[in-house]
Amino acid sequence: MTENTNQEVVKGVGDVITAEDFFKEMVKVSEQQGSTITSADAKKAFNLFRDTVAECISKGIKVQLTGFLTITPVFKPVRKVFNIATRTPMETKEGALITAKPGKRLKKLAASYDETTVIKLKDEYLSKKKNSNTT
Repeated sequence: MTENTNQEVVKGVGDVITAEDFFKEMVKVSEQQGSTITSADAKKAFNLFRDTVAECISKGIKVQLTGFLTITPVFKPVRKVFNIATRTPMETKEGALITAKPGKRLKKLAASYDETTVIKLKDEYLSKKKNSNTT
C-alpha cells in the first residue's frame, strides 16, 4: 500500500524541508522512478545513511560519493585574526571541522537553474546579508 503523496512537499526557493517532509519527498521520488517505499522505509534508509556517514567521519574517514558529494574531516590550524570589537589581533584555536563539497551531479543541477531561480536565490541571499548587517 502506498502513502498519499499528492500533497506538495517542496514548494520553492528559500523553503526549508523538514526531516518528515524529506521522507515524504523520498516516497514521491521513488514512485516517480517506478518503485514504492513507505515513509517509514525512507526514514530507516536515511537514518542508516546518516549513521554510516557519522561513523566514518568520527574515525577521520573521508566519505566520497562519486558524482554526488564528498564529506571530509579536516584539520583547522591556529590562525591570526583581527577582533573588530576590541580592535586587537588574536589567534584562533586549532581544531577539526567537516567540509562538504558537491560532486558533478549537484554542480550540474546548480548550473542548470533557470534565471527565475537564480534571481530568487540572489534576493534571499541579499535579504539575509542585509538582516545580518543590521543586527
